[in-house]
Amino acid sequence: MACLPLDRFSIGEIVCRKCSRRQNSKTNKCIECDTPFGEYHCQICNLWMTKSKSPFHCAKCGICRVGGRDNFVHCDLCCMCVSRSSHNNKSDNNNSSSTTTPQHKCIRDKYKTNCPVCQENLFFSRQSPQDLPCGHTIHSHCFRKLAGFDYRCPVCKKTIVPSASMSSAWNIRAREIALQPMPSELARSVSIICNDCEKKTGGLSWHVFGVQCPECDSFNTIVDDDDTYGGDDNISTTHTTTSITAASVASAATRPRTTTTLQEMGDLDNIM
Repeated sequence: MACLPLDRFSIGEIVCRKCSRRQNSKTNKCIECDTPFGEYHCQICNLWMTKSKSPFHCAKCGICRVGGRDNFVHCDLCCMCVSRSSHNNKSDNNNSSSTTTPQHKCIRDKYKTNCPVCQENLFFSRQSPQDLPCGHTIHSHCFRKLAGFDYRCPVCKKTIVPSASMSSAWNIRAREIALQPMPSELARSVSIICNDCEKKTGGLSWHVFGVQCPECDSFNTIVDDDDTYGGDDNISTTHTTTSITAASVASAATRPRTTTTLQEMGDLDNIM
């Protein structure tokens, strides 16, 4: 039978490991042998630990955090302690575009959810969360793994790399499409929805490498309708995504590689 998670807030008594004396949990030193239980002790969370990770208790979060109180500030709208440097550089600041410090976008209770990659609860996690430019959150270590093969937010699918940096990748993709047009028997006209600018455009030529958005030049698009066949649902679902995927690379193994990752572009540290 599996053990249930420990509710540390309901702990009333503890037992000294050295002398086995049972005593009240609101102490950090054994009442029998004077053995200290931890360098850091929180009577609210019933937590005993070393100070190597600079723990502190946040009254608004209701739990203890690590990383040093001076390095974090509690955001009342997000209901979470966030990095002081990113909180001071909110996205509505006038000078936010001239700094490389990650911006903090306030979204109510946005940390009271699970990481979209590992599904661990972000609010109670000991791993640091990462704010994406779109406003969604993800574990920092999960984001670095994701950046190895995708450049999009796993929730909303928006490109998380600045458009100026992605323009070179989009230009390369456009040149590949121009050099390798689709055969006449596979050519058709489609309507797309851009994940980046959220605009819908019709009458565009479909290509296995992707369909470029005429509004923002992004290839982060999905096929919405097949104009050639009058929007037949059976046809439009055949090729639903025009973004850079492993499948598109495999189907064009003899052609120049078309995938682009944050690590290859050198923009991972700018987002982190």
